[in-house]
Amino acid sequence: MSVPEDDVLIIGAGATGLATALALSAAGRQVRLMDAGQVGGATSYGNCGTITPSHAPP
Repeated sequence: MSVPEDDVLIIGAGATGLATALALSAAGRQVRLMDAGQVGGATSYGNCGTITPSHAPP
């Protein structure tokens, strides 16, 4: 059995993790994306998938 050779491991498949994975993949990197739950089901669910710190309460 061969071991996968990834350049980057991203933990969390929310809006930020997915955007990061897409950008790195487009740049030619081998990306592995992992999440314990449903894609976009945690933080992205709570803030509607936005990445705007000035518009989302902590």
